[in-house]
This record gives sequence, structure tokens and C-alpha cells, in this order.
Amino acid sequence: EMLGIYISAHPLDHYQFEMAHYGFVPLNELQQEIYRSKPIRIGGYISAVRHLESKKGNPYARFTLTDYSGSYELGIFTEQYLKFRDLLQHENKIYLNGLMRMNQRDGNWEFNIQQIQLLEYAKRHLTKKIRLSMDLDTLNEEMVADISSFARSEGQCELSILIRDAGLGYEVRLHQ
Repeated sequence: EMLGIYISAHPLDHYQFEMAHYGFVPLNELQQEIYRSKPIRIGGYISAVRHLESKKGNPYARFTLTDYSGSYELGIFTEQYLKFRDLLQHENKIYLNGLMRMNQRDGNWEFNIQQIQLLEYAKRHLTKKIRLSMDLDTLNEEMVADISSFARSEGQCELSILIRDAGLGYEVRLHQ
């Protein structure tokens, strides 16, 4: 961290799949016009955090979120702070849902936090559908047994299977 590079591994390497496949906006792109006033999702790790109190005695925090593209400083105030303060710990890997809104005081665009979750729960909370696509030639009894056992499991995701016969040009779609 002192060198400005990671010698062993980036803190988000364990979450590369989530960062690549769940629609996280890279932090260095947040100020782009296409993200203004639209619901977006960002993720990363907390590289710095300060838990503070306003002059009126209201608690709030300022923290820096870092992803593969860069860093972004965020503020969270009063009710939202009280709701999510336990997640605002140095090095926590989190994802946030919110909106880019214009700050009425200074006219700058900033991320307005609506929800914070640990990044380790992204797959569980954000996966809506699993699609398997395979060629008929690769299908065997063992694979059918494995797929059947997964299809019988309780879960929140819809399972969709596409089986193709490339030779005849047929496709069969199966849905759970």
C-alpha cells in the first residue's frame, strides 16, 4: 500500500467474478454523464474510513471505496449511517446501490447511497437466473445426474438449460 501497488495480490482478487459480472460501475467512470440520476451499483473495498460527528451532534462517516479502476470518496449521513455503520470498517469488501445526484450546495455530482451489502453476498443476492448451454455430444449420464441434483435443490434462481445438436441444427430449451 505504501508503494501504491500491490506486491502480492489486489484486495479484490477473491471477488473478480462478482466485479466483472454483476454490473458494477468502475469508480473512475462514476462522474460520466450516462450514470447521472440513474440507479447504479458500485463495489470495492474500504481503503479509508472516518466515523465523525456533526456540529449538531449527528453521526456520519466519510470513507474511500477502492476498486480495480481507482478510488472514490463517499459520505453517509444520519439515518443511513446508523443503518450501515457496522459495515463501514477498514478493508471491508462491499457493494453499494444508489444514484448519482447533484449536490444542491455546490452543484457537484455525488453518489447517494441507498443500500450497502458485503461483497461476499453479491452472488446470493444478485443472481436471478442460471443458464447452462451445452452441445448434445457432451451430455452423458453423469452430467444429467449432476444437473438433476442441482435442479431439485431449493434456491432463489431460475435454471434454464439449452441443449444443441450442432449436426442437425436443433436446439431444445428446458426451464425449471
